[in-house]
Amino acid sequence: PDAGMEYLLRSAEFGANTVYLEGSAMNETDLLRCCAAECEYVFILANKFCTDPQAEDAATALRAVSIKKHVAQNADGKNIPVMLQLIRPENKHQFTSSVYGRKERSQIICMDEIKLHLLAKSALCPGFSTMVSNLIKSCDAEADDHSPMWLQEYVQGVGQEIYRTKLSPTFRGKTFSEAAIFIYKEFRSTMFAIEVDVIGSGDEALGRSRSKGADAHPAAPSKHVLLNPAWYVIGGGDVY
Repeated sequence: PDAGMEYLLRSAEFGANTVYLEGSAMNETDLLRCCAAECEYVFILANKFCTDPQAEDAATALRAVSIKKHVAQNADGKNIPVMLQLIRPENKHQFTSSVYGRKERSQIICMDEIKLHLLAKSALCPGFSTMVSNLIKSCDAEADDHSPMWLQEYVQGVGQEIYRTKLSPTFRGKTFSEAAIFIYKEFRSTMFAIEVDVIGSGDEALGRSRSKGADAHPAAPSKHVLLNPAWYVIGGGDVY
C-alpha cells in the first residue's frame, strides 16, 4: 500500500479493525482469499483522478458484476448489496443492464451527477450546496462575541452534523412527529429521517415462490430511509 494507506492501517482508529489485502475483484482466487461470499456489504470506489472516465466506469461495473456473481455462486444465491461509485451518470447502464445489476440492494453513486444536482439546487435555493457540504464534514470553528451576527450564525450552522443512531424502545408506538418533538426538547437535536425495513416487491416474492414452491424463503428486507414521515408510527423493527 502507499504511504497514505499505511498511515491509516497503523492508526489507533482503524489499525485493529482493518485487514488489507491486495488482489483483483476479477480473480476468483482473490475473491476466495478475502472470503467475499461472507461479506455483508461491498463498496467499490472509482479513481476520480483517472484520465479515461469511460474505461474507469467500465472496469468498476465489471468488478461489481464479478463480485455479485461470485457471491451468488458460493453462498446459495445470496444477493449481496453492492455500492459502486461511477464518475459519469451515463455509464450506469454498464452495470444495470447486466443480470446482476437488475437485482435490488445495489446502489450507484455518480460524482458528476451529485455535483450537477447540487449546482441546480443552488440555483433555485442559494446556499444549498454550502449547507450540504457543511453537514457532511466536521468543523470546530468558533466565533467570538465581537464577530458580526451573520458570522456567528454561520459558525453555529457549520457546527451542525448528521449522525445515525439507535432509537430507544420507548419510542415504539409513537408517531415520528411525537418522537422528533421529544428529542428536540430534551436533547436539542433534530430528528429528520427514520430507517425502515421494506420487504422485496410483490413480483420478486411471487417469482421466488413459484421457483421454490412451498419451501420458499421469505424475501430478505431491505433498508429504506423515510424523510420526515410525520404520521409514521414507529414499530419494533425501526431502530435507527
